[in-house]
Amino acid sequence: PFKDTMGSALTYTTGLGTLITLGAVSPNPAFTTMMSTFALSGIVGYHTVRLILILNLKFYLNNFLGLGCHSCSSFTSHVMHKCHFR
Repeated sequence: PFKDTMGSALTYTTGLGTLITLGAVSPNPAFTTMMSTFALSGIVGYHTVRLILILNLKFYLNNFLGLGCHSCSSFTSHVMHKCHFR
């Protein structure tokens, strides 16, 4: 747990330090705004794709391998009822 927490803290510290440095050396405020928006959209995009991959994995395990929540018959009901595969 300590190594994971330390790695996460260092990642966030590096990211925020980079953002502050970009703000200090940027030619104008619009550049900093653009870079911040780009960085945040990258983070949101990464987590969105990761969520889609996890849902697809649950769909595959449930429907094709017969694992998971057997009361759900389709992917939509699987997501709507928030069943968790076992």
